[in-house]
Amino acid sequence: MLSKWRNRHFFVLDLALLPLCVYVSYVIRLDALPGARWWPGMGLLAVVVMVTTPLVFRRAGIYARFWRYASIDELLLLAGAWSVTVVVAGLVSWLTHRLWMDEWIVPRSIPLILFLVGLVAIAGPRLAMRVLARRQPQLPAGQVMKPVVIMGAGDAGTMILRELQQNPQLGLRAVAFLDDDPLKRGMVIYGLRVEGGRRLIPQLAQDGVKQIIIAMPTAAGKQIREIVTLCREAGVQARIVPGVYELLGGRVTVNKLRDVEIDDLLRRAPVQTDIAAVRALLRDKRVLITGGGGSIGAELARQVAMCSPREIVLLGHGENSIFEVVEELRSRPQMPPVRGVIADVRFPARIRRVFADDQPQIVFHAAAHKHVPLMEDHPGEAILNNVLGTQSVLDAAQETGVERLV
Repeated sequence: MLSKWRNRHFFVLDLALLPLCVYVSYVIRLDALPGARWWPGMGLLAVVVMVTTPLVFRRAGIYARFWRYASIDELLLLAGAWSVTVVVAGLVSWLTHRLWMDEWIVPRSIPLILFLVGLVAIAGPRLAMRVLARRQPQLPAGQVMKPVVIMGAGDAGTMILRELQQNPQLGLRAVAFLDDDPLKRGMVIYGLRVEGGRRLIPQLAQDGVKQIIIAMPTAAGKQIREIVTLCREAGVQARIVPGVYELLGGRVTVNKLRDVEIDDLLRRAPVQTDIAAVRALLRDKRVLITGGGGSIGAELARQVAMCSPREIVLLGHGENSIFEVVEELRSRPQMPPVRGVIADVRFPARIRRVFADDQPQIVFHAAAHKHVPLMEDHPGEAILNNVLGTQSVLDAAQETGVERLV
């Protein structure tokens, strides 16, 4: 029933528990039931807390959270908001005692005790909702669970495990983690032990494991090939979480799992980019991007815009695509000046004129035909655009003293 509660229920519960928390704080402080001389100060503190708490909690967004899916961030926010409430209530009570009502006594240790008692009282029901939400769902009658092993005990593997635990109707039961990191071996993550590295795959297959889920979206192709080879030799099905370029920061879920494809086996090793160095290179510089209307050029423009350049110039021969990218960037807050230039890299004179007029300091050359099979059928166009077009950009950059060309 608690799992069906909403924030209005928590609001009412908070107001009911707060006076009790104040009373319990006095009992703990006095080590006895508070006598009549303590009631005025206790009443003042209770009233101030009951008035301050809804205001602070509303301001902090406590009553806008969905506590069924609460995380450590929500608990830290709750603790912070409650801290502010206790500090305000303590100051108001102390000032009232010192300036107006000497008999309204609030011991100095009461706010600290109230913070601890109240934190338990307001966080308890919310944590209870989170715990109920995490209860293992019931297995459908008659369903047989297939034992699977998750290869990769990182963020992706952890998300896959949570999905399997919360959705038994999928018919998959995770029995172990595998990870080549020796520091993770023997660790337990959400009740599942990291048994060892990939070399355990044949042994686990003999123990009845039917499927290996490769949850390593940033792994290089060489690693994927070795794991797939071990699975094939052991007679175990291998399924994989897509590469990081396919996930694009989205949540890893079981429905994204698929069979291993050739692209997975050919993944390049991840390149670690020095973001600080890139920002320093582009800051306050005039940046020109050829092929700015294409998929690569447009994404380059979005990334460059976050590095505080003085200006971004998007060059391309398609007016519609250039217009759309320019308008997209201009619509974003805190964007540097963005301009579009319609020009074709196949015409050297036009490119030299653009470079002479705009005087770019950094150039990203992304104007190229990239569909290899199609270009094999039209080699003349490929050479004209990709080879001679690049030569015209290089010549113009050299003539105008461009600092960097990528």
